[in-house]
Amino acid sequence: MSKPLFNQYGHSAKMKSQSLQAIELTNNRHKQIFEKSKMN
Repeated sequence: MSKPLFNQYGHSAKMKSQSLQAIELTNNRHKQIFEKSKMN
């Protein structure tokens, strides 16, 4: 693999994992709120 292509791929992979983490965080937050509202 040529270096520019590799860097581009690595960058997009990093961006993707960051957005996945953000989605998981949001999902966890909603889950916690849902559990709390169920308790009440």
